[in-house]
Amino acid sequence: MNVFGSKVTVILKRTRTPIAKTHLNNIAAGGRGELIDPSSLPERLIDDAVAAAVAEGLQVAGVDMIVDSETGKWYVMEVNGSPALAVGIFTEEHMQAYTEYLEQLLDRAKTSLK
Repeated sequence: MNVFGSKVTVILKRTRTPIAKTHLNNIAAGGRGELIDPSSLPERLIDDAVAAAVAEGLQVAGVDMIVDSETGKWYVMEVNGSPALAVGIFTEEHMQAYTEYLEQLLDRAKTSLK
């Protein structure tokens, strides 16, 4: 999940293919990726992703989460201060969300200067 400010913007769900001979679900390792609408996920999950970014002191973050297939419990695996925005898949969606976040920051900065 990409977290910009206090908002989850783009969620990329990665899954490994059934024929994969590895536990990895990375796109580069043959995994599949699909965009997930943040509103389709439980609010608690979104809140946890934002809290993980805040705990790391990051305004821009990629938060990797995983669900336990037996219990359904979610875990934060990693918080990246440099999420992949311009490489990989769905770069247009990532860059659009980042651009909107930067525009909001610029608007706030301009308002505070007045």
